[in-house]
Formats: sequence, structure tokens, C-alpha cells
Amino acid sequence: MKKQFEAYYSEYWAWFWLFLSIIFCINIAVFSVWWLETISLTFIIVSSICAIVFFLMFVKTKRETGIAVEILDDILILHKKEIISIPIKDIQRIDVHNADGSFDILVKTANNKYSMHCFIKEQRQKKTLFIDYLKSKNIKLKTYDLL
Repeated sequence: MKKQFEAYYSEYWAWFWLFLSIIFCINIAVFSVWWLETISLTFIIVSSICAIVFFLMFVKTKRETGIAVEILDDILILHKKEIISIPIKDIQRIDVHNADGSFDILVKTANNKYSMHCFIKEQRQKKTLFIDYLKSKNIKLKTYDLL
């Protein structure tokens, strides 16, 4: 078995989501103590929703551990809720989000589309290695940036 590529989930973003959740909880406390008739209730409701959403993102990101994506013996393996194995020869095109922040790919085969969105360790280097590997295998590759 020959590993051509592997990328591990990152816990860095989990702590970022927890930090944002705490900031919004502080926001709730501040607007509760210094009540302003016109805007406090609105800010408390919005901050509560944001705090809950960011805490759920923390829990979701913290649960993801181990290998996220790997290429083993020319088979692309996506480690999601269920493991998805795609032979490199069956891949028609791969779209890669080329900006910083997360690892987003869309794999297109003749029959299916598979997507992967995750936060990985050493994201920039791993993405560059992944793109170089795909180019070496002559796989159609589309990179895009979201503004």
C-alpha cells in the first residue's frame, strides 16, 4: 500500500468557534446589564442565536479527528460520516476552493458528485500537494476563489 497524500483534521478551528461563542455570550451579558430600550432585546436575541450556532460549530469541528482525505494506491478516500473511496481513474474532474480557511473539494465521476468541506492541518501546503498530485495524474482540475 502506497500513500500518495494524506491530510488530517485540524482542531484549531474548533477553538476559534468556541471563542466566537464566548464573545456572543459576553455580548448577551453586556446588553442585559446595560439595557437600552430600543436595541437591547434585538441584540440579545441575535447574540443568543449566534452563540448557539458557533457552539454547535465548535462541537461538530471538535468531533472530527484523524485523517480527513487521503490517496492510497491511486484511490481517493474521503473520511466523512461514511468513508467514500473513489478510484483516481474514475474521476472526471475535481473542483478545489483555492483560498485560505478550509479544504473544499468537489469530485465528479461519471455517475456521482462527492463533496468534502473540512478544516485540515497545514491547509495551504496540503492543498498545494493535492493539486500537484492531481496535475501529475492528468485529472481535469478547476480551482476557484470565493470573494
